[in-house]
Amino acid sequence: MKNRFYIFIGVLILINLISCVQSYTPPAIQVNNNFLVVDGFLNSGSDTTSIKLSRSQILSATSTFVPELHAQISVLAGNSSAMPFVEQGNGIYACTGLNLSYNQQYQMKIITSDGKEYLSDSIVPKLTPPIDSVYLRQENDYSGVNIYLDTHNPQNNTRYYLWNFTQTWEHISNFTSSLQFDSAGQLVLRSPENQIHTCWTVNNSTDILTSTTANIEQDIVNRQPILLIPPNSQQISILYSVLVRQYAITQEAFEYWQNLKTSTEQLGTIFGPQPSQVSGNIHCVSNPSEPVLGYLSACSQSEQRIFINRNQLYHWQYIPPTCFLTTLAQYQIAQAFADSELLIPVSEAGAGMWFFAPASCADCRYDDGGVTTKPPFWP
Repeated sequence: MKNRFYIFIGVLILINLISCVQSYTPPAIQVNNNFLVVDGFLNSGSDTTSIKLSRSQILSATSTFVPELHAQISVLAGNSSAMPFVEQGNGIYACTGLNLSYNQQYQMKIITSDGKEYLSDSIVPKLTPPIDSVYLRQENDYSGVNIYLDTHNPQNNTRYYLWNFTQTWEHISNFTSSLQFDSAGQLVLRSPENQIHTCWTVNNSTDILTSTTANIEQDIVNRQPILLIPPNSQQISILYSVLVRQYAITQEAFEYWQNLKTSTEQLGTIFGPQPSQVSGNIHCVSNPSEPVLGYLSACSQSEQRIFINRNQLYHWQYIPPTCFLTTLAQYQIAQAFADSELLIPVSEAGAGMWFFAPASCADCRYDDGGVTTKPPFWP
C-alpha cells in the first residue's frame, strides 16, 4: 500500500508539471523586423542588371517573399550622373547597358515608396575571368550527377568568386491528351498549340556558392562543386541543361556571403526569413540605425551552359509515378468538365466512352510549374 501511495503522488506531481508547461516564443522571433532586402549586382557590361527589393520577415513568418514595390533605383557615377532603373513588377527593377568603367567608383541609390533613402558604399567594378569548363561526374553507376566548375585568372587578381546557376529540363506527362474541353464543355480535338504533354521546367539556384584562392599562390579554382542532381530524378528524364554564372567579388563581399550562408543554413534558403544581424554595404540615409540586408557588388558576368542527355549516364532511369486511366460515359462528362483542372480528357474509348486521367498524369505543367513553350536555346 505504501508503494502504491508514493506512485500515486508521483503521478500527480508529473501531471501538474506537464500542465504547467507553456510554449515560449523568444522575443527575437516575435519582433517585427521589416527591413529592406537588396538582392542583385551591378552588371558592368552591356547586359541587363536586375535588382530585387523585398522586406525581411520574422522567423515564424509563413510567406517567403514580400516585394518592395514602387521604389526608385539609380546608379550614381563619380561625376554625379544617374542611370535610372525601370520597375518590372514583383520587386524587380532593371537597367540595360550600364557599361561601367573599371577605374571609376559607383553607388546605388534607392528611394522607397515611403520616402526613405538608401545608399550603397562606393564600389569599383571588377572584371570577371571566363569559366574554363563546366562538367559532370557520375561517381559510380548508380549515383547522382555532380556538376563541377573549373576557372582561373592568369593575372592572379580575382581571388574571390561567387556563382549561381539556372537549371532547365524537358519532361513529359505519362499520357498524351488528344482531347480538350471547349468553352461549352464539349470534348474536341486538342490543338497543337494547346499541347500539355511536353514541358520545360526552370529552376534558379538558392544556395550560396563561393570560393577563394587568397591562400594559394595561383588564382586557380579546380573541381568547384556547383550542384548535385539526385539519382534517377526527373531532371534528366530526357534532356537537361544548366547555365552557370560566375562573378568576381571583393574580399568584403566574400565575407558577407560566407556570414550569410552560416546564418541561413538552418533557415532553408536565402529568400526565406532573413537574419537581421547580417548587414552589408547598403545603408539607410534617412535612418542610419536601420539595418539593410544585402551586399551590392559590381562586376562583369561570365557564364557557360552544358546539356546532359539521359543516354550519357550509367543506369539512369527515371520512373514516373504510377498512373491509371478512368473511363467515363457521356452522362459523366459534365462533372468532368467541372473538375477539368484535376481530370484531363485523354482519348476516345469507343462505344460512347472516353478515357480520362488525373492532371498529374496527363498535364506536364501540374506538379512543378513547367511551361509548354520550348526555350529559345533548346536544341
